[in-house]
Amino acid sequence: MKNSASTILYIILGLICLAVASILIQDGSGILADLGKHIMSLFRRADLNPNRSGFNSFIQLILIAIFVGWAISRFNNNSKD
Repeated sequence: MKNSASTILYIILGLICLAVASILIQDGSGILADLGKHIMSLFRRADLNPNRSGFNSFIQLILIAIFVGWAISRFNNNSKD
């Protein structure tokens, strides 16, 4: 009796996880698409002249590059361990 109850509980938990995952995947794809559009608009507006409005886009691109480089090096260091 106890074994069948735990099996049913695992099935219900699995179905809940699948439902949450399907929602996250759908929303995540939209978020990634919007992020890609934002980064492409930063490239279009970027300017090296500090007196122009495109300089803020340039700084944002630099910060994104620093973060991505940090994340890649962190994943590479974790995979070597």
